[in-house]
Amino acid sequence: MKKNHFISLLLILLYQHVLAQNPFVTNYTIEDGLPSNKVFCVLQDSKGFMWFGTDAGVTRFDGNQFVHFNENNGLSGNVVVRIKEDLSGRIWFLNFSGTLNYFYNDIIYNTENAPFLAELETNFFFHNFYEDTDSLIYFYNQASEIYVVKNNQYLDYQSYNKKPDNTSRTTYLFNKDSNGNFLLWTDDGLLKLKDINTLEERKNLVIQKAFSVENYNTFILDESGNVSLFHNDTLMQSNGFHSESQIINDIVVDRDGYVWVSTYDQGLYCFKDNSLIFHLDIRLIQNLILDNENNIWTASNFNGIYKINRDILNSNFIDKNEFDNSGITELSKANNDGIWATNGQSLFWIHNQKKFNRKISIGGHILESIHQLKNNTVIISGSNTNLRFIEDVKVDAEEDVLEIGKMIRLGFSVKNVAIDSTESHFYSIANDKLIDLDLNTKYTNFYQLGVGRINNLFINNKNQLVVKGSRYVVLENDLIYNTSIYQEFNEQIITSHINIDSENEILNIYGNNLILNHNDKLYNLTEHLKSLIDYRIQDIFYYNNTLFFFTVKTVYSISNPLDFIDGAELKINRINIEFNNINDILCEDSVLYVASDNGLTMLPIEESINYKQQPTKPYFTKVSLDDTNYNLASNLVDFKNKKRLAIEFSSLNYSSIPSEYSYKMKGINEDWIEGRETRVVYLNLEPGSYTFQLKSRKNKEPYSEIIELPIIVHPTIIQRTSTKIALLILLLLLISLIVRAIYRRKIKQKETDHLLISLEHKALQSMMNPHFIFNALGSIQGYLLQNKSSEAGTYLSQFARLIRQNMNSLKSNYICIDDEVERLRNYIDLEKLRMNNRFDFEIYVDENIDSYEVCIPSMTVQPFIENAIWHGISTIEDGGKIKVTFNSLDEKSIEVIVEDNGVGIENSNPTAKSGHGLNMGMNLTKKRLRLIGERYGVTSEISSKNISNDPDWPGTQIKIIIPIVDGES
Repeated sequence: MKKNHFISLLLILLYQHVLAQNPFVTNYTIEDGLPSNKVFCVLQDSKGFMWFGTDAGVTRFDGNQFVHFNENNGLSGNVVVRIKEDLSGRIWFLNFSGTLNYFYNDIIYNTENAPFLAELETNFFFHNFYEDTDSLIYFYNQASEIYVVKNNQYLDYQSYNKKPDNTSRTTYLFNKDSNGNFLLWTDDGLLKLKDINTLEERKNLVIQKAFSVENYNTFILDESGNVSLFHNDTLMQSNGFHSESQIINDIVVDRDGYVWVSTYDQGLYCFKDNSLIFHLDIRLIQNLILDNENNIWTASNFNGIYKINRDILNSNFIDKNEFDNSGITELSKANNDGIWATNGQSLFWIHNQKKFNRKISIGGHILESIHQLKNNTVIISGSNTNLRFIEDVKVDAEEDVLEIGKMIRLGFSVKNVAIDSTESHFYSIANDKLIDLDLNTKYTNFYQLGVGRINNLFINNKNQLVVKGSRYVVLENDLIYNTSIYQEFNEQIITSHINIDSENEILNIYGNNLILNHNDKLYNLTEHLKSLIDYRIQDIFYYNNTLFFFTVKTVYSISNPLDFIDGAELKINRINIEFNNINDILCEDSVLYVASDNGLTMLPIEESINYKQQPTKPYFTKVSLDDTNYNLASNLVDFKNKKRLAIEFSSLNYSSIPSEYSYKMKGINEDWIEGRETRVVYLNLEPGSYTFQLKSRKNKEPYSEIIELPIIVHPTIIQRTSTKIALLILLLLLISLIVRAIYRRKIKQKETDHLLISLEHKALQSMMNPHFIFNALGSIQGYLLQNKSSEAGTYLSQFARLIRQNMNSLKSNYICIDDEVERLRNYIDLEKLRMNNRFDFEIYVDENIDSYEVCIPSMTVQPFIENAIWHGISTIEDGGKIKVTFNSLDEKSIEVIVEDNGVGIENSNPTAKSGHGLNMGMNLTKKRLRLIGERYGVTSEISSKNISNDPDWPGTQIKIIIPIVDGES
């Protein structure tokens, strides 16, 4: 028994891959976004999302984003041991606490919003459930309790906990056979039930675990580790395969018939036709699921989630542990249908995708390039390693022979090696010198080419040596040519190069430009494909009309690149695997060899470049309005009075190839916008109906089906049509009222102006009344009769001047204070001469008044002075006095005071109150001042009083508030 156990372990070790470095295995942990590394279960739902049950709640994963749910989001417990979806799309969470939750339309249901769940609580957590075609769901646990639910209603309960000997029964599986009978697989054998309450038959079977697969098939594990297959309740295959572990947690069968077995203590097994294919040492793993791309997912209680790439079944991988625990840094084609590989210190030979047991050790040196000549000489070199020739290398895999002849070490190290097509010359670089080693004579020449420090060199498709220093030069037959097609790249770097034939070569230009040189005509193969390449292109390889190139992460290919010359559209393919720092690639015998820090991976070329990628599936992740999340359960965005709409989206994509998106907002633009951004913001959408459309793809494959998000923007009260019509009506009414008011104001203004003109004419007429003119002419006549021609001339001159000043006043509505004072002096002087100098006068102007700038209405002061002369002091024989004062009040008005020492108000000539003569001029002036005051916002006032209490000569004081007017009005 011990011997058989030892042989089994040896057999397992033969197929075991070291997991940590395997590029076909992807491990997701808390570092990638999981809430915990302790994961109990995994599920892919009908929409394509992956679900993980952990001890910190559940996590939904789309290949890129992790979304977490826990007790704060409504879970009844954070430890979720099983996740399963029913036929109606509800995702059930079976909690360690014995409670249940389900997720539907982005809502977690518990006993508060789904009270029937309270009737399903148990002391022993539910192990799983079985759903019948009539939507009845049977929850069961290992205590053999069965709860029946339909829709959102608890229906029935049954327990088969007690065995015939009254001990507790353990149930592993509850399912149904093709005849409609229920099957209860227990540690007490198989129970066949007509319904959950009716036991029909019990079969004595030794069952340690049971696992249901498709087509009414069930795997059972017995106590010896043998796995048998049943169809319904009939044994189809006894002891199909054997497991060293007694703790099998799950068994699934993939689409190609491979049987995957997860064990808690021995890792993951894969069997085909009952034979072990390989084993992955993943400890503490739980259930298994097969996703829609035929990848296997499993949960680990220790290290998160593992995804096993489907290509692991048709590819090979040699872990770096097989290469002295170092990654492979360089590959080179060997003679005898083999591959040379180096880890930087030793040479390994690969034949038929297997590593030869022996190796060639170089010691502590660093190897960077390997070349095997046709004469079986192997040339190895490195920037810090002396150039070496290993002669007479003999390899025989069948005989387990790896022999080497003489090893010749030269006294210098080289880098950037190139060998001509005839294998006659070996070229390399030493700073600004070109090294030319004759492979026949081993004679070495050093050349300075006058191009400064040399950066790179290669042999082109015409067997010419191309050297890059400060510029590109071409060497042929010891001649240097400064003119060539390569001068197009003098400012760039050709990082790698490959010859196809005598007419074609491909250049890898730094910056991810792959240039095809066809008879000195250049074609950029990747000009429109750069968005698909995530990192810098490291190197290129050409095999069977296919161009391969790689970045540090993965390998790309372009089939038939020469067709681009005739205008064909090129397509980039990307293998569905990511590596840890790719160092080199090589194609041989329809196998793609990938050297990386993981080790050496070997992929079938045909499947790798022609595999049809699973299309991505876009979906909306979040919508926010003014930075507030919007509930998308109704798949409709309906709002008003919001300025900022943000739409976030993603896609279901579990490959290493990133998703591309294309979207548009119908109602705004009809052009699709492409890119990798996953968030779009729209500002100030106008009221109306819109549709946001989204599609996705990867690797330039056809786009997925379009998904749509309807958006309705409701108008605010202000934005409603009825409101706009009402506001328009109000606006028109307001405009009409304003126009009417302006019109009426203009009419009133015209009326006022007409009245003012009329009053001004009347005021002029009052100032030039016949009495004044008759008296003035009489005075002139008197002077002439008395032979006082000089006085008559003076009087006549002043009278004429006054007439002219009054006529000028008629031409303007205003007069400056300075001009008004001068006109008043002239008038008072005439009156004084007429009255034989019986009175004196003075005119005073406040020093705060700028008499040259401040203007007042014309013909407003003279009537009051005239009244003071004619009615106040006209009866005084001598000593009469007139005083006129202009005082500043504010920026809008002035005060004019007219004082006399005459008879006073009450004793003045009664004719002054008759409304004729001078009194009419004063009344006209009062009306003018009132109208002008209204125009300039000034309250014009006229007041009068006696100056003293003298009964005969009390004197009079008149105060007039006059508006200051615009000199241009």
